[in-house]
Formats: sequence, C-alpha cells, structure tokens
Amino acid sequence: MTQSPTPTPTPPVTLFIRSYPKDFPWLEYAVQSIDKYMTGIQSRILVVPSQTHVPPTIREHFDKVIGSYLYLNIDGYIAQQFDKLDAHKYVDTEYILFTDSDCIYTAPFNPSILFHNNLPTLCMTPYTQLEGDGGYAWKAITEKLLRYPVDYEFMRRFPIIHRTETLIRLSKDYPNLPPQINGRELSEFNLIGAYAYKNNHPYHFTEDCSPIPCRQFWSWGGITDEIRKEIEGHLV
Repeated sequence: MTQSPTPTPTPPVTLFIRSYPKDFPWLEYAVQSIDKYMTGIQSRILVVPSQTHVPPTIREHFDKVIGSYLYLNIDGYIAQQFDKLDAHKYVDTEYILFTDSDCIYTAPFNPSILFHNNLPTLCMTPYTQLEGDGGYAWKAITEKLLRYPVDYEFMRRFPIIHRTETLIRLSKDYPNLPPQINGRELSEFNLIGAYAYKNNHPYHFTEDCSPIPCRQFWSWGGITDEIRKEIEGHLV
C-alpha cells in the first residue's frame, strides 16, 4: 500500500503586531479571533509606543509586550512602520508573521498555508495592473528608497510572512532610512517585498493571491454597529 508523504513541519513562526491605544478596540477583537482560529505559532509579540498602557485583556494574549522608544519623535504613521521593519530585533524564530490590529481571522488558520515547497509565499501584483489604483502610488516611493526600479506591489493580503534574515539584511543595506522619509512616503511591506525580490531571497514569489481566512478592516473608520456585528459573528 502506498503511503501519503509526511507533511513537512512548518518552521517556528513568531506572530508580530504593532499597535497603539486608538487601535486597541480593534485589537481586543483581533486577539479573540487569533485565540479561536490560529495555530502553529511559537510566540506572540506586541510592540507599542513606549510608556503605553496596555490593558490586561490585551496583554494576556501575548508572550512579550514591548514598548518601543526609537521613533517617538516622528509621525506615528511612519513610526509604526519602522517598528515593523525592526521586528527582527525582537524575535528568535526564522519567520515572522505580521498581522494588524484590524485583521480578524474568520476560520482555522495555520501559517503552513503560507509556505510552498518549504518557502514562504509572498504575493505580488505587477504595477502595470494597478495604474489608476491607489496601490500604484507606492511604486515611486519604494523606488526612491531602494534606488532601483520596482515592478511589483507586495502588500496584497494579510497576514504577511517574512524571513527574519530578510529584515536583518535590509537594515544592514539601508541603515539610514528614517532621515530619508519625506512626509508619509513609506510602505514597509512594499519595501521589504521589493528588496527580497530584487536580491533573490528564498521566497515563493507568486501573483496568485488567493484569499485566506483573514478579514482586514480599515481601522481609521472606527468600529460601526455593522462591523461589530460582523466581527462578533465570527467569534461565536
């Protein structure tokens, strides 16, 4: 009798969230969905601005809560992106799974679905398909920072998994990024993705961005009664 091949175990993965008090109502729901649906995570890390009070109802869901003091004097929108670019400083696993406060998991999820032939999957879309779309704006911004042409948009779905080594190498090759940012001209995940792709890092790069069981909302819009009802429906 022919036996099915044994699945390759998923390498250790750290779940990484960067949040701040205004998004804590979203995060309260996010951690409930993570508890209900997510498996296969070695540890969970939450990063917040230094001196932030994190309610016990959130703190108890994480192995580490870290107060970042590195970017307190810059725009918060940019600061949270740099904290994500620094994720390699806080983890001890080979891979980092990035998710956001307004990402709600809606069905069983294991990071193994983000691997293909033992490589982490990174979704991308040619910018030629995004002309006229808001995502096209990241092309020139990312090219300016990396100093070479970028043909793909890499912020296609959440959560996003990255190799810790990729973030380490990016930080070494571009050690002076913060002073180069003009206004809000930064897209952290486009920066990481374009860098990994250009330098042939071991990923499974694909234009197949099939849906996964994570519903990303828009935190700036607030939690309306309709949104609350939808989210709570997933948590029953």
